[in-house]
Amino acid sequence: MADDSMHAGDAQRAPRRGDGGKAPRRDGVEKGPRRIPRAGRPARRSACAEDSAKGIKRKHTTAPVRRADGAGKRSGRQQAERRRATPWSFAKQSVGELKKVIWPNGQEVGQYFIVVLVFVVLIMAIVAGLDYGFAKLLLKLFG
Repeated sequence: MADDSMHAGDAQRAPRRGDGGKAPRRDGVEKGPRRIPRAGRPARRSACAEDSAKGIKRKHTTAPVRRADGAGKRSGRQQAERRRATPWSFAKQSVGELKKVIWPNGQEVGQYFIVVLVFVVLIMAIVAGLDYGFAKLLLKLFG
């Protein structure tokens, strides 16, 4: 009696680490190892053949196909006109977006200013050094 209750509970339990990550089947049938015939390829079983044997009908879908007459498409101008906002709604949307912005405080502006200034001075020094070097090189070659 205790053995029967254990087996019934096994079919409903959640998968554990030792199960290889597979949940038990609903019908309680354990699948054994796949047998490969000695000669040739392993036998293939199609899911449709198994389902038809069980009486399950599958819905077959088709890939989407473009219609030849182009129905359902709008021209580029119609789409642009549909998306275009009025000046008033554009202004309202712009104000709404500006309210979402997190504006920097004075300390952050000062830090950003120093970072940009150092970067610009560094690039200026590199360009000035290249200019000076190329000038000297050209004077030696041609002068």
